[in-house]
Amino acid sequence: LSCDLAVLAEVPMSPPHPTLADPAIDWHWDGRDSKGLALAGFGTTLSPIITPPESGRYSLAAETPYGFGLLGIWSCPPADKSTTYGHHVVSAIATRADWLADTPSIVAGDFNLAPNGIEDSKTGVLRDVFARMDALGYVSIYHHEHDEPYGAETNNTYFHYRHADKGFHIDYCFVHRDLLPRVADLRVGLYDEYVRSTDTSKGASDHVPLILDLRRS
Repeated sequence: LSCDLAVLAEVPMSPPHPTLADPAIDWHWDGRDSKGLALAGFGTTLSPIITPPESGRYSLAAETPYGFGLLGIWSCPPADKSTTYGHHVVSAIATRADWLADTPSIVAGDFNLAPNGIEDSKTGVLRDVFARMDALGYVSIYHHEHDEPYGAETNNTYFHYRHADKGFHIDYCFVHRDLLPRVADLRVGLYDEYVRSTDTSKGASDHVPLILDLRRS
């Protein structure tokens, strides 16, 4: 991706070996066992914010040297299903509401929630997340840049079992309104580039990335 910053879900605790990383990666991770959430700075040093109690599985926040904060979220309820995907997204945001209001930031990650999907249809939790973010001064940059209403997304970010015909929009990037003048581009990765398997290789993921380009100032 040749990026400066990344929010990475379902990744191991250890970053790529230094021989594979150029520039060097500043890697911050939260998770259990073999998978978790990482904030990565490529040739960039991040300043982590202390993770508050009850902030969901999993979330990490940091200050960046680019004049904004970064909050990453990977909603991953425990195996016993005692909590929902929505619970962990709401917890990650609610426990950092003051910081998000005071620090123009980017909030991004795998929420595992689709607009009008199963959980959202039952509880309205994703609509509540959008309302919470709006109240804090944030917009979904995908919906802003593509001029698409909630629930009418034409680009999928996740493909169940990597099937092209089983796509859902479950990954999000919210940007504080103060940062909107710095937005240069927002792209959704292509299925053929990131997901499709070939005779010689397996696709990189069952998700495609949201790629946000910001002007430095």
